[in-house]
Amino acid sequence: MNCLNCGKELQGKDQKKFCSRSCSATYNNKKFPKRTKKVHACVGCGKPISREALNCNSCAKKLTRDRICQRCGKAYRYERELSNTSRYCASCSTISSRKRKKERLVELKGGKCEMCGYDKCLGALSFHHLDPSEKAFGFSSKELCKAWDKLVAEVEKCILVCMNCHAEIHEELIREKHGAVGNR
Repeated sequence: MNCLNCGKELQGKDQKKFCSRSCSATYNNKKFPKRTKKVHACVGCGKPISREALNCNSCAKKLTRDRICQRCGKAYRYERELSNTSRYCASCSTISSRKRKKERLVELKGGKCEMCGYDKCLGALSFHHLDPSEKAFGFSSKELCKAWDKLVAEVEKCILVCMNCHAEIHEELIREKHGAVGNR
């Protein structure tokens, strides 16, 4: 039998695969390589770069109109003709626009839960339609992209409640629907 790494003939009756520890290590390191350090790549061309840089030197000169989002750090192309912002990528701009619209809608309805007065967290406040048959759309983040006048018209059909009160309202509606009477 021969060594699996160097091919030398093995001596003895043992069932060895290698002639030495060195050959064993060399063979196993080729077959099962050790983990390598993560290589950081240029956003523009993919060449390896230092950890701190976003682009290699050649791409940094070419990509003068590419920007880095100040919120998420993602590279994006700034094009004034497309009405992009100069500081944020499209995703971050959309998220902040939706948040501003919800803040304005919440202020329009008084800024706090109409049942318990909760006003600490904007994300914990929601709009409950008083008459579900008149509901044109809900207030998910996707729906907050609609025109402002449509949003205001839909909010007028709602009350502003916190998540706890909203759940209690729906629980009460379910109890009334099935005729069961329950204490809170």
